[in-house]
Amino acid sequence: MPNITPNPQTLRHKNSVFPLMSLILSLSLIGCSVSESPDTISTSEEPAGTLTESAMDQDYLQSVRQQTAEAANHRLQQAYERNNVPQQQRNGRARVSGQYIRLHSRKLALLDLSYTSGPVRVTRITGLKAPFIVSISCVSASGKAFDISDIENKCGQTVELVFGMD
Repeated sequence: MPNITPNPQTLRHKNSVFPLMSLILSLSLIGCSVSESPDTISTSEEPAGTLTESAMDQDYLQSVRQQTAEAANHRLQQAYERNNVPQQQRNGRARVSGQYIRLHSRKLALLDLSYTSGPVRVTRITGLKAPFIVSISCVSASGKAFDISDIENKCGQTVELVFGMD
């Protein structure tokens, strides 16, 4: 996989990437628990700064995906150490896919984080809700994917509540 480094000029222009780092780190912290736990939904917000919906382009999404994967892999290594997993068994890696979706009139980034060595799966939905960047993390301990368009589940209900029509 090529090493993709965000353009410093792009980061200066889109200075809200840095507040997202705290969200990415919290996402990776949630996703690396070894013990079985129920599905959890959490919501966080950061000031949007100068980030606009039009600045949420493919480069921005790629940068967030890469940062999420790096943070999740780092946290996975910490979990291995904390749980005394032998070095030869430390072969898990984070996988992150991402895309933009539309909900009503909002452009949302949808990230799907899973691990090659365990069932935990995290769906994160991030979007602008002036004057904030709001992220919803839906953690599935069993590894099932959340359908965020299904308002019958807690994740879908939270997405609709936060990003639904104003």
